[in-house]
Amino acid sequence: MACLAYSETGATGGGGGVVLSADVKGVIELWDGITLGRPALDRVRWSSKTQTDLFTLAKGKRLPCTAVFAPNGERVAIRDTGGKTAVFDVATGKQVLEVDDGAAAVAA
Repeated sequence: MACLAYSETGATGGGGGVVLSADVKGVIELWDGITLGRPALDRVRWSSKTQTDLFTLAKGKRLPCTAVFAPNGERVAIRDTGGKTAVFDVATGKQVLEVDDGAAAVAA
């Protein structure tokens, strides 16, 4: 596992929250905070990851190093070791922004 993030409010609120995991291959997963299964369709508007952009990091062979949810749980930002940050809409799984600051992350 490369990084984990948790949002109490999840994609659209409600109890239990949402967990994001990203592995060393860049594969991003979203999990229901209670069942640890796929988030319910009332929280996300996709039934298959192929309908999302959650493979963006894996396709680019990018190693995620940190992830953080927005305070309202609607977006999540994932930074990779190459200095790029991808921002995703949690409900749709679509990438809404990418920032490249050109500074590679330094492992502590």
